[in-house]
Amino acid sequence: TNNKKMDAYSIASWCLINMKRYNDVLKYSKDAFKINSEDHRIIEVVGEAYFYLGKNKDALKFFQRYVNIQGIYRLGIAYFFIGEIYEGMGKYNKAEMAYLVALRNTDYRDNPKIALWWYKLATMKEKLMDKTVAQERKNVLDAYWQVLRFSPRYPGVQAKIKEIQAMK
Repeated sequence: TNNKKMDAYSIASWCLINMKRYNDVLKYSKDAFKINSEDHRIIEVVGEAYFYLGKNKDALKFFQRYVNIQGIYRLGIAYFFIGEIYEGMGKYNKAEMAYLVALRNTDYRDNPKIALWWYKLATMKEKLMDKTVAQERKNVLDAYWQVLRFSPRYPGVQAKIKEIQAMK
């Protein structure tokens, strides 16, 4: 019945995340890890709790642990959080890669925030872009066009596209 206990810890932790009770998630996870320290659901939710508490190094450690587990189903979400952490650290190359992996590992139909994910990728590409290289400008434009594909009125994207198109 350890599986039932882990199911209960998982459900409780998800509810606590939704209620923004992140310290309680960490408290419950300690008890859950005594039963199974490798439960992917608890590992992921602990990463989220640390992220929302602003403890990004701890969050990154748990998300990296999570993405190394085979067959997990929230891989895209975990990589999105990793991208957010790297972006906040100013590690734009790593953030870009994490956002790209996030997009490759999500079902767009089930992700209401897909335009935001594309926007994050586009902004990282733009930060890293060599303005003199036409292919890099095209890659940034392609990412911004994806934002508009999922959210035609996404704030500021039309202006970004015009700005990049004007570069020579």
